[in-house]
Amino acid sequence: MLTPHGNLVVVPISNSVQGPVTETLISLGDSNLFGESALQIIDELDLSISHALIVSQGTRRAEEDLSWIRVIRSHPQALGQCSGFISNHLSHASQEGTNSTAEAVALLNSMDAAAIASELSAKISGAKVLFRGIQNSSGRMSPTSTDDALLLGHDEEQIRLMEERCIVVNDDDEFLRDGSKKECHLMTNIENGLLHRAFSLFLFDPKTGKLLLQKRAPEKITFPNMWTNTCCSHPLAVRSEIDGKQGAKNAAQRKLEHELGIPTKQVNVDHIQFLTRIHYLATSDNTWGEHEGTPQKLTIVDYILFLTTPVTLNVNKNEVCDEKWVSMDELKQLMNELDPSSFTPWFKLIVHEFLFKWWQALLDHPNQNQEYDAKMLAYLESDQIHRLL
Repeated sequence: MLTPHGNLVVVPISNSVQGPVTETLISLGDSNLFGESALQIIDELDLSISHALIVSQGTRRAEEDLSWIRVIRSHPQALGQCSGFISNHLSHASQEGTNSTAEAVALLNSMDAAAIASELSAKISGAKVLFRGIQNSSGRMSPTSTDDALLLGHDEEQIRLMEERCIVVNDDDEFLRDGSKKECHLMTNIENGLLHRAFSLFLFDPKTGKLLLQKRAPEKITFPNMWTNTCCSHPLAVRSEIDGKQGAKNAAQRKLEHELGIPTKQVNVDHIQFLTRIHYLATSDNTWGEHEGTPQKLTIVDYILFLTTPVTLNVNKNEVCDEKWVSMDELKQLMNELDPSSFTPWFKLIVHEFLFKWWQALLDHPNQNQEYDAKMLAYLESDQIHRLL
């Protein structure tokens, strides 16, 4: 739109149901050669969120039975905004993200497909509205405050981190949309099939071959006071972390500094070795959990990473309350001495299935300087699906 102020566009930036719109935030963060933002916000407008389930005009199916719908298309934000309706009525259908809700309506070229968009989109395209108001909350009201009440009594910084935008994926580990860390870790959502991407990094000393363990701080909302691998967290729905293996490595570099105070200059992402992906279901308590896959859907989203590099630690006590370097024998002794509940579920799974044989391979193949190098394990890299349930 050309105006006296120049070219103006109207874009979504955030909504009370699904949070920030990642694509817009990335664009607003772009800068020109002088480091200045290429875009400026001059005004804002509040709009109600209202979505409809839309099908082709020629569709003649019973509205009370939606089993005939095999695929739902919409923008990832809209799919997230209607996750409740989808979970209750369309859990059998696959979901496909589109560039816009209008594009989803335009793609209604089969009788077993549906789109989520506004009623106006249906009217313009001559499509049929099957259900109205299917968004998670009506109007612009926030979702029920029940979820927020679950955070009462927890550490303020950890509550803030629960609003980080994780990567929600489908059964093939393909990006669907972003979702808050809180949304992704609620067991009620996990049990309804919500899946997100994670990484688990194991850092070894290049001279001694010892592994760095951390004990999660008591302030952590999920799995507090438990021993685990060096760093385990989530790639975020940002440009540098959204791309599979490379995104997981970039996220690991970020979180090593955040949790353990390891400067990014000491963590060369090119020296991080990806090994494989796993899926698992682990319950922290009746409210919170980790879900990198369901027994039914077998989704692979947890990226396993090895790194060997000398580091200095400046531990963030809000994240980590203890740390120790252990040899293979020392880890075995520690796991025999402590109660099994002292360790995170994913760490126990990885130890049981993979860690010791990978660790031994690392020790058996020092580089030409007689130091241990995770990149020497490149021959073990595999995209095989490992179902650890």
